Amino acid sequence: MRTTHLLCTALVAGAAASVASAQIDPAAPWGAYRGNQLRTASMVASGFAEEYATTITGQYPVSEGGFSVGANGDLYFKTHRNTTNIGNDGGPGCTVIRMDRDTHAVLASVELPGGSGNYSGLTHAVNGLWTTVFGNGAQNAIYRLNATTLAVEQTITNGAFGGLRGAPLIGSVPNVNGHLNLYVHDRNNNQIHCVDSVSGALMWSYTPIGSPASFGKMGPSWTVGGKDVFAYFANTAVFPGVALQDNGNNTYTELWIGGPENFNWIGSGATATPGGTIYVNTFTDDNGDGPTPTLWAIDGEDGSVVWAVDGHRGEGSDIELNFFSRPAVKGNRVYCCGGFGVVTCFIDNGASYTQAWEWRDELGEFTICTVADVGGETYVYAARQGDPNSDPMVPGEFLVLRDDGASYTEIFHTDLGGDMLPSLYGNNSAMPDPDGNVWVAGGTWANVLFKTGEIYKFSPVNDCFADCNGDGSVNTQDFLCYLQLWSAAFQSGNYNPDADCNNDGIINTQDFICFLNLWNAGC
Repeated sequence: MRTTHLLCTALVAGAAASVASAQIDPAAPWGAYRGNQLRTASMVASGFAEEYATTITGQYPVSEGGFSVGANGDLYFKTHRNTTNIGNDGGPGCTVIRMDRDTHAVLASVELPGGSGNYSGLTHAVNGLWTTVFGNGAQNAIYRLNATTLAVEQTITNGAFGGLRGAPLIGSVPNVNGHLNLYVHDRNNNQIHCVDSVSGALMWSYTPIGSPASFGKMGPSWTVGGKDVFAYFANTAVFPGVALQDNGNNTYTELWIGGPENFNWIGSGATATPGGTIYVNTFTDDNGDGPTPTLWAIDGEDGSVVWAVDGHRGEGSDIELNFFSRPAVKGNRVYCCGGFGVVTCFIDNGASYTQAWEWRDELGEFTICTVADVGGETYVYAARQGDPNSDPMVPGEFLVLRDDGASYTEIFHTDLGGDMLPSLYGNNSAMPDPDGNVWVAGGTWANVLFKTGEIYKFSPVNDCFADCNGDGSVNTQDFLCYLQLWSAAFQSGNYNPDADCNNDGIINTQDFICFLNLWNAGC
């Protein structure tokens, strides 16, 4: 255990009211990177996604932070770059967007500096949205945005910032100034910075062992003895992980260095219990001593490895496990996805694990999985990345599985007829919302063909036939939606169940009359 002192650059006395305003917003159901402070990548939803709803076009590809849902129910996301920042010849910039989840109207947006190095999503606090920017000549900064207008309300810069990555982690225990602290990752300087959320003062900086990590995703976080603690597992093979305790007085204590023996891609740890077992996915690459495990259960108290899952590196595509992102956790069940088209569930038995089930087609890479609790049942949402650089393009895919305990049921699986754009920097999507919709990002700035991103919405079954576009209301857009479906099916002679209003297996004028009656009646 190591305690380090570092004087902050400024001390500003804060009123007690500032503490509440800087807290994580408990009403935002997906308010930080992949869920809550425990990073479970799970939420409770009123339904499960089992059909394609719509594609939203015209947005630049979504950043690595993926989507989030605010306390107002709106969808928020940050783009990796913006339309003036294509390739390396445009000006710096990225965009934060607030969108209505039903109508898909952009309610507010703001252009921020930075760009290609952002790798940052949004953290929802009571007093607004926190994010970081970096890249394309922009000054490294932490921004706080108004949750309604997205206007910039606070900017924190410091000469110690070298290259900020990831959305800020927000503490829950006031520091000596009466304020809550922010924690941000600095890839260029290979540091974690602790910053006063009100004054912007640098409270302390921590330098991990090893080389700088690429994406800097932190978590989970918890408290010990009334002090903030968080874990960080680096994207580097020579530094496994660390738990840091913020002493609140411009010092930190290194509680432990431990954890896995390899590095993760985009993600860090997740847990179901504050301070309990932390689950970390890593590559199963050879770290010099042979292939390593791919899922690690880490003791949150001392950093020791409780158990680890053999990756079976090089033993064949029908058995190898190689996981790429932060796992999803619900109770003692841990959901992972990765190479060779694998989505799987493990049960934590305490000192050991059991692999409950595995979905595998040996094709490509699933780069994210999340879970939703719907009436006590668990649904797993996984997105396959695809390949934007192949010719022809390998599309992205969306997969829905129901966890049946010792097995699974495949609910839905689509690549949208080969039209689903591959995802690279938006591969932290597949986010459920409270209504049961799931949002997936497509497109990547790294390939000239896909610089305009798309957002895919998958939804529970729409029981209102008149709501053709599934946006929860019946209006002219639904009439136009059905007219297009009916005309295409009627003229081509190709049966489409979405156009068969009277469900008689034939597309004819009776279906159009049926729809008109339903449309006039509304839902």
